[in-house]
Amino acid sequence: MLEVTQALFTALNSDGTLTAQLGTVDVGAGAIPSIFNGEMVVEEPEPTIFPFIVFSLTEDSYDGVKGQDAREVGYEILIAGGEALIYDKETLATIAERIRVLLHKVILSVTGWTMTVALVDGPVYAGFNDQSVALSMTYTCRVYKD
Repeated sequence: MLEVTQALFTALNSDGTLTAQLGTVDVGAGAIPSIFNGEMVVEEPEPTIFPFIVFSLTEDSYDGVKGQDAREVGYEILIAGGEALIYDKETLATIAERIRVLLHKVILSVTGWTMTVALVDGPVYAGFNDQSVALSMTYTCRVYKD
């Protein structure tokens, strides 16, 4: 759901504490924090400096009754660290905790919708090999059409 995706991106990208903990990607007009919407990323942008965040829509369920348009929307939030962070799990855990502070039970402003519930679960380890490590969190919210 585009409106929630935009609100989620804004919440993550506008927090200086979080963005200072992340790597950057050069988009031609300068470096920006490495926060990506998974639906728009086909492959990892280059050059990306780890760590970075990719969030992807996993659920968009209609939950309305009697003419009330309501949705339950879910995302996976992946925090990826490169080779240098394989044995530095504290850095990724610190980023995950900051995401929890920003999103768990925090009602975001969503254009055209009213958010009533927002929950964050995790992190859990999502991947580990000799080149990278990742943590995964889930974000679920409920929104009602204004």
